[in-house]
Parts: sequence; structure tokens; C-alpha cells
Amino acid sequence: MKPRFSVRTLQLVCAVVSVAVVGPLAAHEPRWLLLALSVYSLFAIFGMAIGYHRGLAHDLLLESSKWTWICLLLGTLSTHGRPVGWVLFHRLHHANSDHSGDPHSPVRQGFWSVALNYWSLPVGNEDVRFYRRQVVRSVLKRRAARFFQRYYYRTILGFVVGLILAAGWRGVVFGYCLPVTLSILGNSLVNAVCHRRGVPSDNWWLSLITFGEGIHGTHHAQTDRMNLSHGLYVDVAGFLMERIVGVDKIQIGSNEN
Repeated sequence: MKPRFSVRTLQLVCAVVSVAVVGPLAAHEPRWLLLALSVYSLFAIFGMAIGYHRGLAHDLLLESSKWTWICLLLGTLSTHGRPVGWVLFHRLHHANSDHSGDPHSPVRQGFWSVALNYWSLPVGNEDVRFYRRQVVRSVLKRRAARFFQRYYYRTILGFVVGLILAAGWRGVVFGYCLPVTLSILGNSLVNAVCHRRGVPSDNWWLSLITFGEGIHGTHHAQTDRMNLSHGLYVDVAGFLMERIVGVDKIQIGSNEN
């Protein structure tokens, strides 16, 4: 069974468009590249790091708050997959880190398969049924997660149509396709590079370009910790999660993943 299901086609389209047209356009109109990097930052920090990853997969966001809606909207637009599917794969990753049940271990699947986001769910993974029930209960208790689970592709379509109306096809390329490609590449590199030796580790340069997600070994050791900063490692996403979302709005649950 392939990961991400039909969302993989959408990811591939974004990657092909980005590779084909971004270079020439950015050289003549660098302001569009600035737009893409700004949208990527929103996707990476609020959508994936805070929304999907720490918020849903590790249950650190309250069930109902404006920030839950904002972060899950941005996570949806990042095009990594529906909330339930993404959280399922991530929890399997933590439960079986670098062992046979890990869906995206570079040791098991190959470095480039993981780095290029072409990993697959191990055949006969007995944990899938158990974790699917657990994930459905914990993720869909949030109204925002239920909404984006149901209206996932329609939300993305609405965003793309809005970009077309506001800025034409360049808006779609730099406001959607390139940010999605960068977001998926960053997430994939974290899995590939930070697990390349068969154990989770921190990576300084990845922590910079992913705003803290590259502090991966520390995250595996302390999954309920919001801000992973230590030493020279700065966790921008964790810093913002503490201060912008607000500690008083965070639900620190007992998390065994």
C-alpha cells in the first residue's frame, strides 16, 4: 500500500511544476520567490510543525481554539495528506522507529526513497489496525480535524482558485506548488537524514531550514516537549507554539508515542 494515497499525485504535480518553471521565473521576478518562501514558512511552522506534527500527532493542541483551525488549515494546504492518515504514519514511525514497522525509516526503505518521499507502508504491519483506531479517536475529537479530514481536497481547491483569481497562474506556482514542494522535501529530509544511522538524531542545518523539526533526536526522546531548543539549536516552531498559541491553551496530555 502506497503512502499518502492519491495525494501523492498532487505532490508530484507540484514538484514537476516547480522544477519546470520556478527557475526562469524567479530569475526575472524575484518577488515571486519571496512569496513562495513566505508561504513555505507558514506551511512549515504553523501547518506541519505545530498543526499536524506536535498538535495532532502528539496531542499538544486543545480540541477547540482558533489556533487549531488556523494551523490545521495550513497543514491541509501543505498537501502532506489528510489528518488521520498523516498522524497514523507518524505514530507508526514513533512506535517502530528504525525497525521493521517504521513506514519511513531510511535504514529499512533506503535513504533516497525516504528523502524523495517515495516510501511505502511495510506489508503485514500488524500495528496498523490498532493505531488506526487510536488515531481516529484522538484526531477526530477536534472539530477542525473532522472538517479538514472531510473537506481536504475541496479546501486545497478553494485555495488554488483563490490564488488564480488574485494573481493568475504565477500565484499558483509560487503560492502553492513551490511551497508544497519545499515543505514535503524538508519533512522528507528530516526522516532520511536524522535516521540515516538507524537511530534518531538532531541535525543543525535541517533544524534551520525546517524551523526546528530537524531537532529530531531530542523530539524522539521527549515527544511531549513543545520547545526543543538546546545549545545552538533554535526551535522556531516550538518558540512560537509556546508564545503565540499560548501555554494556557496547550493541552499537555500523557503521550506514549
